[in-house]
Amino acid sequence: MSNVKIYSNQCRVQHVGSTFKHLVLSLKGEQLIADVLQTPDAWKHIQSDQTHRLKKGDTVTIVAADGNSLADQAMVIKAEKGEVWFSKPLRLIRFEEVGLFGDGRLEVTPVGTGYSVRNIREGHTEGKIFHSVDAAKVEILKRQPVKAA
Repeated sequence: MSNVKIYSNQCRVQHVGSTFKHLVLSLKGEQLIADVLQTPDAWKHIQSDQTHRLKKGDTVTIVAADGNSLADQAMVIKAEKGEVWFSKPLRLIRFEEVGLFGDGRLEVTPVGTGYSVRNIREGHTEGKIFHSVDAAKVEILKRQPVKAA
């Protein structure tokens, strides 16, 4: 048994369809994405929780504790009572390498399990959380000053 453990308070159900669900996991402290994906018994607390329990075909996005990287759409390939096995994530994103969108006044920043718009000059992050970088980009584009014709 490993010392890597995932608890329900770290997870949020992002989407529940008629067949599959998508779970977002925010890591805490020293937890590493690779350890979580490669340690089937780390998920025993999740598997005992009716709301978060995973089954074959479900997907998980795992956000690093520092918010600088995430593993997107790791698919459950096998799930048992106290263990879960995953496929390789569809994408591994390191935000500092991606260079999230910004216009000089506002920028997209990762926050927990989503993205927010940050006012660069004032240094504050707005409260609304977007579930994709594209949605946050649209919000920034909506705020562009209208140029006179």
